[in-house]
Amino acid sequence: MEAVENAVILGAAIILGVQGLLVWGTQYLSSGVTALLNSTIPLWVAILATLAFKQRLTKGIAFGLSLGFMGLIILINPLEVNATLNLTGLLSLTLSSIFWAVGSLYSTRSNMPVSILASGGMLMFVGGLMLFSTSYVVGEFNALGSIRISSHSISAFMYLIFLCTVVGYAEFLWLLRVESANIANSFAYIVPVVAVVIGWVILKEAVTVQTIASTCVILIGVALMINGSSSGKTSTK
Repeated sequence: MEAVENAVILGAAIILGVQGLLVWGTQYLSSGVTALLNSTIPLWVAILATLAFKQRLTKGIAFGLSLGFMGLIILINPLEVNATLNLTGLLSLTLSSIFWAVGSLYSTRSNMPVSILASGGMLMFVGGLMLFSTSYVVGEFNALGSIRISSHSISAFMYLIFLCTVVGYAEFLWLLRVESANIANSFAYIVPVVAVVIGWVILKEAVTVQTIASTCVILIGVALMINGSSSGKTSTK
């Protein structure tokens, strides 16, 4: 019964709170600002872990967090895009990142099933029902008739379901069990770098000096976080 309660809490935080607010907020902001706000997750994890759980950050982790976020600002450069910073979008994306941090920290202390796949399945099932119900309440079902289904949309949908969701959440829940929440959430710094590399390899997008410099800064920041986490574990033994 405790596992079900934890699945409800995590589903509400990570699926409804995070994904729902993320999709909602992206309607009002540019992709650059959206990516930057979504990448503040490691910072929120560090802040909440320090305030709520009295966890002490090592100097390596704190410096790595700052360096990684600095690299993201260089990479994305949201000020370069002449877009209005809509308050609804800003609040939605900020709350989305906070919900992810809360869910991550709660997951490290929750009593979910031993199986990672079972934990991920419960989380997505419960959270999916919450999103489905919320979508119905706000009247989004009225727009179903205007949706156009194509082979490309089906392929993208299947990719998001299996690779990004099933594999992604299972891997993340496993990482939360074997590492600290700070390290597990360092993915938020890596994702933009991976997107740039994929864009360069597949879509032949140009790679600038700014891109290379920011990537180096981000990777150094993540390396410092991992090294700081390892040092902290060693010192507590």
